[in-house]
Amino acid sequence: MLDDLKITITLSFLHQVFTFNAVQIRVHPSVKVKNGAPMSIICHADISKSTDFNLQHNITIFKDDKPVFRSVSDKEDARYEVPKARSSHTGDYQCVVEADGKRKQSDPLHVWVTGMTKPILIAEKKEVFEGEAVKLRCELPEEEPPLRFIFRKIKMNSSPKEKDKRELERNFSVIEFPVDEGDNILHFDCFGTRSVKDEFETSERSNRTLVTVKEPFIKPTLRIKPSSNITEGNEMQFECSTVAAKMRGIEIILLRNKTILSSVQHKTVLKYSAVATLEGSGEYICKVEEGKASKSTTRNVVVAGNSSVHLRCYSVEQCLNLIYLPR
Repeated sequence: MLDDLKITITLSFLHQVFTFNAVQIRVHPSVKVKNGAPMSIICHADISKSTDFNLQHNITIFKDDKPVFRSVSDKEDARYEVPKARSSHTGDYQCVVEADGKRKQSDPLHVWVTGMTKPILIAEKKEVFEGEAVKLRCELPEEEPPLRFIFRKIKMNSSPKEKDKRELERNFSVIEFPVDEGDNILHFDCFGTRSVKDEFETSERSNRTLVTVKEPFIKPTLRIKPSSNITEGNEMQFECSTVAAKMRGIEIILLRNKTILSSVQHKTVLKYSAVATLEGSGEYICKVEEGKASKSTTRNVVVAGNSSVHLRCYSVEQCLNLIYLPR
């Protein structure tokens, strides 16, 4: 009796023969999926069995040769559910089924997720001074690197200035834009791009962020006395002044033909005087600086010659002749 039972169990085991006829992979709703839409990757194993027995088999779904889903099942179908498809889900998918040392794989299937999430832009400050920088952070939520970020600085009556940065390990990027002289009201936005094999995706524009620019000081005023008819030998007086939001860090410099004549720090007025000479003719610049901010005012000065100043004699007789020389 016991021997008959052993023979029955052995025969049953020997008759549990199976073979994988085919393994197929498909995607629902289609191989082209819109960003944010649900997506299902379905692996189907066509299996022939000698008898109706329970065959547990391992199912692995790969994306670009990396496993993204594993399952152990006795069913012919396995589903990898993606609630919200992103551009990072674009790639080549393949299914592998294994059981009792046997292995069968599907042909690769290319899936393309079109579009990207809308980026989010944040400015560190909403109000800055000229000469400072605006620090910006642009993020592509739920997207995966590598990603490329393009930032834009927009001001009225001017073409936008762009900066771009590639991120290999994170889904956000941070850059700085300098605030130039004359900048007043600035707008910033950003967008992202991603390249997967032959597909190239570009996101829509982010929210637009407003940054207001304040002047650390006004354009300086340069006053010169006398303002005209300057003759060699006269005294020239210069006054360079500005109005500043804060005194600390302010520097005023007076130059003639790029040569520094005088300077003051932490003050809003510079005064300078000199005797007029022919060499004193030229371009006078009053420059105010604070950090990276700089403003200047330029005036041209012409010193006229004075013939009496140029009399030169080396003896009493020569001097008398020069003094009484007919005019």
